[in-house]
Amino acid sequence: MGQRHYCRTDQRCCERPRRFGSAALVGVNPVYGLYTSVAAPIGGSLPFSTQLMQIATTSASALAAGQGIASYPLGQRDQALFLLVLLTGVFLVMFGVLRLGRLVDFVSHAVMIGLLSGVAVVLILDQLAPLLGLNPRGSNEVAQFLDILVHIGQLSVPTLLIGLLALAIPVGLQRTRLSIFSSLMAIIVPSVIVALLGLESVQRVVDVSSVPRGLSILTLLDLTLLTLAWFWRRLRLRW
Repeated sequence: MGQRHYCRTDQRCCERPRRFGSAALVGVNPVYGLYTSVAAPIGGSLPFSTQLMQIATTSASALAAGQGIASYPLGQRDQALFLLVLLTGVFLVMFGVLRLGRLVDFVSHAVMIGLLSGVAVVLILDQLAPLLGLNPRGSNEVAQFLDILVHIGQLSVPTLLIGLLALAIPVGLQRTRLSIFSSLMAIIVPSVIVALLGLESVQRVVDVSSVPRGLSILTLLDLTLLTLAWFWRRLRLRW
């Protein structure tokens, strides 16, 4: 019972940084990732009843959403993201009513392996710049990776060391009795070190975007962002 309690505590404490990371992958305010931890369980538990259910964003969906709203200016990406999420929910409900989930059975194992491998590569390339403390330029992850290689001498040593420490803690504790605390320790220890040493060069959440107090005010979605040109660009990317 005690171990189960610690596992739940570790999972709940680490859920917030994961939400921040998902929002960062999309390219919007990280605080929007916290909204998913509030709205998703409520929306998912209303129509269903089960003892075990987990509703969360995935890295693959975050990357897909980021590509979908990348063409919009920074000031419109928030609205574009909310509109995209709404459309995704509408289509999922429609596909469920039509019982189109069976089409997933026709997706081969090789296709899924290729998809997950591609997502893993994109994630590594996408997170390499924050790990090194760089702001690369480029229209995609490959172009940004090449820009990182050109400016590798400008990397931030404190940022790199803190990032490597956060990666090393869960790996080092994996085969010890403290393995259930590994994810939690990977968050607490680097955060405490940054705060105690005053490492201003290490980027924090507040440096990426402001974190407002309380929930945002509900507003109507801007339907003018949904244009034929947007659909055409999405079709061109698929083909």
